[in-house]
Amino acid sequence: MQTLSPPKLPLSWVEIPDELRVAATLEEYWNLVDEVDYQIEYADGEIFSFMGEASIPHEALVIALGVQFSAYFNAINDCIVLGSNVKIQPPDSNKSFNADVSVVRGKPEMREVVVGRQRRKGLSNLEIVVEIFSDSTRKFDQTTKLEAYKTIPSLRHVLFVEQHAVSARVVSRPQEPGEWVVRNLSSADDFVQLDDFQFKLGDVYRQVSF
Repeated sequence: MQTLSPPKLPLSWVEIPDELRVAATLEEYWNLVDEVDYQIEYADGEIFSFMGEASIPHEALVIALGVQFSAYFNAINDCIVLGSNVKIQPPDSNKSFNADVSVVRGKPEMREVVVGRQRRKGLSNLEIVVEIFSDSTRKFDQTTKLEAYKTIPSLRHVLFVEQHAVSARVVSRPQEPGEWVVRNLSSADDFVQLDDFQFKLGDVYRQVSF
């Protein structure tokens, strides 16, 4: 892990390590979002980036999942499937994330964050979020990001997908108030079930070699 002092972030993704963590203020983070050519996220006083060089399995899974989601949700008039460049803004203004794939039902709503003299916005009414694990992101995704995602009132499901094995985890909000439900999948024949939407886990791994 490499730690740098802001505002001295590398400007290009080719210069960053696999995991970058930088102590920064919220204002410094939003200033740097527009300066660097890679994704940075923010939580509780730190800038995070887990970009490095994207692996082939990761990118193949992003496309395969995007195809599955688009084929289903694009047929539903009030749904839109989005990629990783859209900022996600949970209710806590001290956090800002990107997801690999996300689904919004209805008109996209943007939550505004006032930072100094700036007004920045992030998507606030997600229904589904998809994160593809890597060794460096697994802990961050399942702790900091997941807990923040759970505070989004519209969110129904978080899908975590492994990139080096046929494996996934679905974290779902039950219809009735209560604890979130977790389902682990480890077979190519298992189905990912997100309310009425389902697909076979093996279908997204067809072009992925381990």
